[in-house]
Amino acid sequence: MIGLMREQLLKEAEDRYRSLFEASPNPILLIKMNGEIFDCNLPAVKLSGLIKEKMVGKNMMDLSPIPKESIPIIIKDLKSIRKGEIIKPKKIQLNSKDGELGWVLYQISIIKINNEDLIQLIIQDEKLLEETIHDLSVSEDKFKDVIENLMEGYFENDLTGRYTYVNDYFCKMLEIKREDIIGKRYKGLYTDEVEDELTDIYRKIYNKEIPLPYLYETSPTLEGTWHEGLSDLKYDSKGNKIGFYGLIRDITKRKNAEIKLQESEKKLIEQNKELEKLNNLKSEFLKRASHELKTPLMVIKGFTNLLIELYKDEQDTQKDSILASINHGCDRLENIIGNIIESTKLESSEIRMNTSLEDLSFLIKSSLDELRSLAEIRNHTIDLKIDENIITQINKENIQEVLSNLIGNAIKYTPKRGYITIQAKQENNNVIVSIKDSGIGFTEEEKSRVFQQFGKIERDGHGLDLEIDGTGLGLHISKKIIELHDGKIWMDSEGRNKGSTFYFSLPLCINLGSIIF
Repeated sequence: MIGLMREQLLKEAEDRYRSLFEASPNPILLIKMNGEIFDCNLPAVKLSGLIKEKMVGKNMMDLSPIPKESIPIIIKDLKSIRKGEIIKPKKIQLNSKDGELGWVLYQISIIKINNEDLIQLIIQDEKLLEETIHDLSVSEDKFKDVIENLMEGYFENDLTGRYTYVNDYFCKMLEIKREDIIGKRYKGLYTDEVEDELTDIYRKIYNKEIPLPYLYETSPTLEGTWHEGLSDLKYDSKGNKIGFYGLIRDITKRKNAEIKLQESEKKLIEQNKELEKLNNLKSEFLKRASHELKTPLMVIKGFTNLLIELYKDEQDTQKDSILASINHGCDRLENIIGNIIESTKLESSEIRMNTSLEDLSFLIKSSLDELRSLAEIRNHTIDLKIDENIITQINKENIQEVLSNLIGNAIKYTPKRGYITIQAKQENNNVIVSIKDSGIGFTEEEKSRVFQQFGKIERDGHGLDLEIDGTGLGLHISKKIIELHDGKIWMDSEGRNKGSTFYFSLPLCINLGSIIF
């Protein structure tokens, strides 16, 4: 119940985040801790000039929009945020899709999606505003025509801060008449906080302490509106500074979307913390309960074995049957308790894998040999297609447990005279193992919970003529083991009675815990 509630809460929170992610007007990249791009929204695709398929899955440092000059800055910030440091928004240069350099403001933070920590990188593109200002300076005649039809506010100030020109949209944004602002400073037009911010910005622009043209945001007005501005110095024909000019626009909708996004992130973090507490309580309960069950179980099993030994010479069929059933039940219960204990250990974030270089090809053959007698009883045809000498760094016992579980399931859940194909092939820097059967398959609903803890799927009534028992922990344990090896596990089935295929991948050469940007 706790697991299902946790999955539902996570899905709802992540769905809310996904809606805000797609609706954001700003380019957003979601990056894995190894630097690989996990996802990106449409504005990010447009900014890069690439198609989404060429971005997702690639290391962000390999993207063409990132010039060499910006890479050290990004790497430093990525390493800092992994250490838990807070990174303030900063400006870097990016290549636009036409190959020209442009300044952007970016900020990064850590979010959790599908129980995985991801780096969220939000970019605010200055190019559109910069191009607009550049175009406006081409000629005075065109300037007047264009400026008055802009859907952004344009302004000019002298060096004292007095407005010498504003367009019509500027007046509409601030709800003021043009004659009431020309010749006056910005004092009185904004809150005291915004006025102080603007004073500091103009001082920095005048002294060229910041990259020009300079993109900035102001604090919200009393009416709750947010403005974004782009300002630069204005010169006379001799190159003397004579004032400032720039654009402002209303970014209230964007800021509200960002605020909602941040609130969603906070709620997601809080929910994850609460769910983690519940999960820890569940794991602790299972661990304690399992250990408490072991003692009486060992007593029952011990005395049962003693009775079997004491009366082994007596011919009493009924008594032998009863003792055999008790002993078999003890074995089953011992196996279930062992699975629960192993599952709770694998759930622990502190577990470490002791690995060594092993031949995966040999392990596959060994696991199949252990189960071949069961396959022969059921008259299965098994086709083995594996590359030889697949060497990788693994925990031998754990991976053999995964193989035995997947191959054993294929044999158990495939009716007599079925077909099973086991493949292992090397692709790039990974090995992919697949176990395909002609068994009873899975429905869409069953596929969604097949790897869940205690996600046992009942198989009664399918004529398997084989005793099927267990807790449903086998595939969950297999998933945890593969993930602890930096691998992936998944399955596919076209539906009931159409068979299924289970896959897992492992790196051919891994260095657990390392992250390289």
